[in-house]
Amino acid sequence: MTEKEIVTLVASVLGMVFGVAGLTLGVLNYLRDRPRVAIVVSWDIRIIPSQHPKPTGGPLQKTFVRVEIANLGRRPIFIARVCFKFPRGAPTTWALIPESLGGKKLGEGDPPHAYLVDQVDFSEHASYWKEIRVVAVDSAGKEYGQNLDSKNPPTWVTGLDIWGD
Repeated sequence: MTEKEIVTLVASVLGMVFGVAGLTLGVLNYLRDRPRVAIVVSWDIRIIPSQHPKPTGGPLQKTFVRVEIANLGRRPIFIARVCFKFPRGAPTTWALIPESLGGKKLGEGDPPHAYLVDQVDFSEHASYWKEIRVVAVDSAGKEYGQNLDSKNPPTWVTGLDIWGD
């Protein structure tokens, strides 16, 4: 083998190695470089103003559900709406959170966006509460869902008052 053939062989092997490495890094970057949406649902939330040590009746006694949407991915995402999705056979299929209609852009590293919803109307769904999902829909129509925590039922399912009122 001549010196020219050895240089050609080494260059072609290096080209193959770097080409495969570049393709692998490109595919891995593509798979990593997308939005990932996390949804956290917290039931039985009360709002207590800082100037009142304990609320005494009125709207402060209401309980809410808090839906928190966060982007854990690297690309920004525009959440167009957030809904509760009920199973087939339920009186309603979707319950839209009205505050989410304007949409919200969530970028990489942005703080989560939270919605508070009065949970008084959820008691009619107590028989199938484990099948309720919270769904965030982006501007392209893709749904990101979160099942409810089946180990900790909310008070509208158990009928217990955790606040002792």
